[in-house]
Amino acid sequence: MIRVHFTGADFASTSVSRHPAPLVELKLSLMMLSRRDNDVYFGRWRRRLRRSLPATTRPLWDLVSGYRGPPFIDPVSVTVPEGLDEVHATPLDVGEHGVEREQVPMDVGDGGNSHWAIV
Repeated sequence: MIRVHFTGADFASTSVSRHPAPLVELKLSLMMLSRRDNDVYFGRWRRRLRRSLPATTRPLWDLVSGYRGPPFIDPVSVTVPEGLDEVHATPLDVGEHGVEREQVPMDVGDGGNSHWAIV
């Protein structure tokens, strides 16, 4: 167990964003979509979402596993366009490293393997 001790000064200098980070929320949603636990709470949502998402979203399903995904795809940004600009500005070598270090096969929620991972 790791214990982290905060002082009053630590808490005084902590702030919470007033806005959600849309790409972080998207990544977390895709991670939850790929998982198989908590079916009582998320099962119906997962089944409905898998049926309704367009095929064009499939590369994202493949890129994010149930427990992690490459860090370059979810910058903390206030708007989607701002976040996508940051993703597009990711140097190619950073993006390749982020994708290659993911474990394969990735659980993408339908028993399939990732098309992104290099084996």
